[in-house]
Amino acid sequence: MSFPFYRLPIDIQSLILGYLSIFELQYISFMIPRDLLRNTLNQCYHITDYKTIDGYINNFNKCCFLCSKNLVEIFNMIICKNCSLDLGRDRVYYPEICQKCSKIKQKRGIVTFAECTICKDYSTYLGISFFS
Repeated sequence: MSFPFYRLPIDIQSLILGYLSIFELQYISFMIPRDLLRNTLNQCYHITDYKTIDGYINNFNKCCFLCSKNLVEIFNMIICKNCSLDLGRDRVYYPEICQKCSKIKQKRGIVTFAECTICKDYSTYLGISFFS
């Protein structure tokens, strides 16, 4: 008989999931309901903007931060101080967007400094291949 985790209140579920690292959450995100992931990111990482939370959840599922399409072939990582998720201990999670949503069409390994598509501040774009 298994423990009825999903019968617990959502705040307690989020608190329990908050003990996992962001990378562990990413690994199991396909098994967790979207509203529970939203609540966990809000509670544990203090992200209040649900559009940003949905973007990170999209990235967890290897989809574009902005449009939710699968990240295939070449996509961009936005290294932006405003849009990154600071995880402490020198660990940061950066948003990834598809080539269609990006103003910058990068090739794999190419770095460009330009206006961030998400927050409009200047940031660095890194072209990434799906197989990188």
